[in-house]
Amino acid sequence: MNHTSISLHLYFVVTFLHCDCVILLCCASVYCIILLYFLSQA
Repeated sequence: MNHTSISLHLYFVVTFLHCDCVILLCCASVYCIILLYFLSQA
């Protein structure tokens, strides 16, 4: 593996992890909103 393929691989890994974190944050915020909604309805 040369330097370019290693940096490309790292780039894809970082991008994938970043997207994963964004998706997790979105799911967590939606879950919190639903939870607050049900608590306010009770």
